[in-house]
Amino acid sequence: MSKKAWATPEEIADLDYLFREAALTDSRLPTVFKRRINTSWLEIPSDWNDYGWDKGATTRLQPTQKQIDRYQQALDLGLKLPEEDRRLIWAVAISMRERSHGTWTRLAKKYRCDRRTVKSNHRGALMRAFQVSQ
Repeated sequence: MSKKAWATPEEIADLDYLFREAALTDSRLPTVFKRRINTSWLEIPSDWNDYGWDKGATTRLQPTQKQIDRYQQALDLGLKLPEEDRRLIWAVAISMRERSHGTWTRLAKKYRCDRRTVKSNHRGALMRAFQVSQ
């Protein structure tokens, strides 16, 4: 079986989506350390209607098994890449985790280059990731 030298734009988009989905799954995983109770005094609501309602509480979505499998696939693929490619791909995926567009300008400041250079380097890193995955 021969390896493909170049990836199609659809294959690059699939790899990009894999890393973006992995970044989103990473944010949905439970934390490593559980919070401990700092005091034995319980907060008692002042009114009966206050039970079960907390303005500060947020609902945390749990990742599905398919998302965790793809997360593991992205981690395994990322470990096969050179460090600079790995850092760039994950930085872009994390910056695009919550929004459809990225913060290319912020990444450009981090890497001290133009935003178009960051985009080009990201595409090159995804090309190399495709070649490693073959």
